[in-house]
Amino acid sequence: MWWILGIVAAFAFFVIGREGRTTATGGGATAGLVIGIVLALIYGNWWLVGRAVIVGILIGLAFEMLALVPRLWTR
Repeated sequence: MWWILGIVAAFAFFVIGREGRTTATGGGATAGLVIGIVLALIYGNWWLVGRAVIVGILIGLAFEMLALVPRLWTR
């Protein structure tokens, strides 16, 4: 399951990140990386870093899509 989520997250990260501006997916990836490293240091499970980054990117993707809602309603 994490492989599929990782592929979706990587695709979203690179497609949305091509715009050349700071995006929520990049911020989510950064927050996930920091949180994942802290959790990995506490629990000793380094797979948590990758999982936290994936979850952070997907949360950032959700916020990117949420930002598109007002644009869709005004048409």
